[in-house]
Amino acid sequence: MLMHGVAYLLLCIPLLAGGPAAVHGQVLDSLLSGAGVGADTLLSDDDTVRIRPAVPKTTMRFALLLPLFLEENLRIDTSGTEEVIDGRSVNALHFYEGALAAREELAGEGLTLDLQVLDISDDPGARHALLLNYQELKHCDLVVASFPPDECQSAVREADRIGLRMALVKYGTSEQAGGHPGLILMASPPFVQCHKMAGFLAAEDSARNYAVLSREAHRENELADIFISVLDSATGDSAVQVVNDFDTWITGIPTDEEERPAGLPRHLVLPSSDESYVSSVLSRLDRLGLAFEVTGLPTWEHFETLRFGKFANLQVRIFSSTWFDRDLYLPGFRKRFISMYKTDPMPSAYQAYEFITRTARLIGRDMLSFPDSLPSTFSGSGLFRFRKLDGGGHMNERIQIMSYDAFELRPVDARFN
Repeated sequence: MLMHGVAYLLLCIPLLAGGPAAVHGQVLDSLLSGAGVGADTLLSDDDTVRIRPAVPKTTMRFALLLPLFLEENLRIDTSGTEEVIDGRSVNALHFYEGALAAREELAGEGLTLDLQVLDISDDPGARHALLLNYQELKHCDLVVASFPPDECQSAVREADRIGLRMALVKYGTSEQAGGHPGLILMASPPFVQCHKMAGFLAAEDSARNYAVLSREAHRENELADIFISVLDSATGDSAVQVVNDFDTWITGIPTDEEERPAGLPRHLVLPSSDESYVSSVLSRLDRLGLAFEVTGLPTWEHFETLRFGKFANLQVRIFSSTWFDRDLYLPGFRKRFISMYKTDPMPSAYQAYEFITRTARLIGRDMLSFPDSLPSTFSGSGLFRFRKLDGGGHMNERIQIMSYDAFELRPVDARFN
């Protein structure tokens, strides 16, 4: 029975074959046939996760809290179309399917992974009531959740209060996440990624002149301020030019290379996720006919129409916590996924597969050492570089820096990821 305003629990998901849309649709059909989860008993303030003995475990319990939009998928009329999935479900569905592959991998090692899957695509009140109301969560070894960025901080506080160990798929706030011993950030927040990228630029050439575009009263100014601060410290104030008005700045640049002032920045940092604005800035910069390097944001990888290879005079670089070379990373997993679902796995599938496989093995060896042994457990990982946060908790601080070579993204410096 489906229940409005609460999560849905998946009790059992079969592995299915067929075309990509059909396969994912069948997986969602299985989700939709799962039992409804009520929310009628609150945990008391002093409830905590029970203490487990420091002995090997062969059965691990994980809960996945994902935005699967099950009610919306239930309403789709598939009688006259091959489109059987709400587009908002796809990323979370790939994450879940990566978790299924992890479960299969662990089963081959004699380990049992009990997966409970709950849809958290309802309103914020229902999402957060779930953490407090659903009793089964406190018996899980790990809760893996994908909350909207602006709800992560409150979710962390609620999970910490009742003693849940929780891994957040993303953490989209500038607030510090330390102080929560059971928290794992599977990707670093944008401000941490910007700090690392700015450090890379400074280390690459501290004598270079930089311009940082910082539009007045704009929400992304916080990211611009990070680049300005780090580059100022490394290069000196005179080497970093803050550009508040791009129109005024670019009209003052001579188009003749011989007339170009010696101190004119050759590198522009453009911390904007507005595709139309970024396209306008890069097009005007390219038309000058002068060589420029441009650093953008991880969001640029997902721009729908902008093609960076068309800019003859610009070298464009971006950075990401989730990018990897799909031809080299976990080729066996990719082959199995394509065989099972008839489509290439999205990054979220790789992320779920590696994270859940490794953490389940770690918990199986010694629950009491988890999560403190995460940094060593993920040594050599392609997607994760965990470090302990001040005050408790762990964060994946790995980023990959890429450059557009013609129309393809290529890694710039593997040592820095």
